[in-house]
Amino acid sequence: MAVMRFQKKHAGKARAFRLYVSILVFLLITPMLLSGCGKVTQQTRPDSFLLSKGDLEKTVVLTGKIAGGAEIVIAGQSDCKITKVNYLRGERVVAGAALAECDTSALELQIRASQLELEKNKKSAQFTYDECQTRYEKALADFESGKNEQIRQAQAEVDKTYRDLVQAKNNENSNPEDDLTIKSMREELVTLASSLEKAKKDLENAEHSVASEEYVAALTRFDSARNAWLGLSDEIIQEFASADAELEDAKKAYSKNSDAGNEKRLINAALEMDKVIAKFPDESKLWDEYRASETALKTLKDKENADLEELREAVYSAQRAYDLANDKLQAELQNLESSQKAGVEAATYNYEQAVLALESAKQTALKEIDSLKSELKRYELNLDFKAEELDIARQKKMLEDANLVAPISGIVVECNAEVGNTASGKLFVIQDSSNFYASCRVSEYDVENIAIGQKVRITSNVSDEREFQAEVVFISPVALETSVENASEFEVLIRINDSDDALKLGASARAQVIVDKRQSVYFVPIEAVEQLGDGRGLICVIDEEGSITQVEVQTGLETDYSIEIASDDLRDGMLVLKAFSEDDGTGVNE
Repeated sequence: MAVMRFQKKHAGKARAFRLYVSILVFLLITPMLLSGCGKVTQQTRPDSFLLSKGDLEKTVVLTGKIAGGAEIVIAGQSDCKITKVNYLRGERVVAGAALAECDTSALELQIRASQLELEKNKKSAQFTYDECQTRYEKALADFESGKNEQIRQAQAEVDKTYRDLVQAKNNENSNPEDDLTIKSMREELVTLASSLEKAKKDLENAEHSVASEEYVAALTRFDSARNAWLGLSDEIIQEFASADAELEDAKKAYSKNSDAGNEKRLINAALEMDKVIAKFPDESKLWDEYRASETALKTLKDKENADLEELREAVYSAQRAYDLANDKLQAELQNLESSQKAGVEAATYNYEQAVLALESAKQTALKEIDSLKSELKRYELNLDFKAEELDIARQKKMLEDANLVAPISGIVVECNAEVGNTASGKLFVIQDSSNFYASCRVSEYDVENIAIGQKVRITSNVSDEREFQAEVVFISPVALETSVENASEFEVLIRINDSDDALKLGASARAQVIVDKRQSVYFVPIEAVEQLGDGRGLICVIDEEGSITQVEVQTGLETDYSIEIASDDLRDGMLVLKAFSEDDGTGVNE
């Protein structure tokens, strides 16, 4: 167990000197006391001492053993066989020396093969990555610069359909009279109008020259009937005209050949005419009147003037030609308007489809870029050969483990290596002999006073009690399993800074750990101070007349036997009682 006590510089000499002085004083004053004459003076008190400054230390004393430096374990994890052991237990070895030799040829070949395979795989993976990166960068550059072929074609189609749409809208907004077909039909209609006017004038001239009253009446009837008939819709006129034309053709055919086929045709034509008459009963009267007036007029024409009839027919034909041309013109105008609207709709649809196709081409290109980017990331992962490199590193570590070299200089304290065995497991243990340590124990009561870096004085029986300077370098956080009963102990490792061959491994050691220190201070025995609390105390001082005076002091560092004191009233050479006493007389306190 550690023992705490105070240390004073030159303590042995001071104690001898004080003992000598005390004996001398005792011999001088004893006769005076016995004779009852004389007075007790400052030099005649054996229970006092002269106050002086010195160095006060608080120490913890530990005991232990001298040990060498760290023990280095040389262990291997190699399957290589040991072929030679160069150092055995107890032999001294220098750093870098080969402790044993192993056959590493197979392992070296394996490492070389692994390195070649890794190099080949790295080149292959890098080539694949570079090729993919080239494709990715080209696809990205083509997309950003507009050189992507699908996007370029789609953009060209958008441009074309947009031009077509603009043209279609321009056509829709253009004057229909500017259309070449409309212009041609307008010119034809003007020509027909001129022909109609000419035919009417020719007829009018002929009628005024040859017309009789009967003919005039027949003509008036015919004009009236014809105008009434022509006032009907084109559909009605067309149906009556078609049915009448078919009936007339059937009659002509039957008159030429009265076979069953022509007879059936004639019957069907008559029935078809009856259907038209039944469908348009009121209009049929106009038709009948028109046909009757026409027949009557024709008869008169035949009678009076065949040329006049031809003129009227010419007017009728010109009128019909004009009407048909006008109908065609109106129909063409409607068709042109519908065609223009349909053209705009079709052009709009084509343009919208082209825009969608362009967007689709862009999305396809972006998907291809994303796909290449993902593929590039996968190939980038393939560039990671950490597992293979770690495997080679493991093989190299096995090769390194097979190279059994002493990492430090020291003494081989354990050798497990044998020729023929593999270089694995714990093979050698080397203890560092360049530094010495003191391995000590400290009780749980004193461990709180020990700190790393504290200065220590070491002595040992094998070094004739010579003091070595040291310092605390380690305090175990866990109590030793071999601690004494009811008091745990902790290991403290102390490094000896100025060790030499005088120290021996395993020798006993005594360590004085300096936990606190005061230099050039006043200190007295603990019994000399009456503690008042709050760091205050009283001491008894004997003056030159032998009177005892109590002096108040401030207390400081306290050891097992001494305590530091301070006061402005203190000075070197003061005579202080070794034990505090309330008696302030001049007699000796017993």
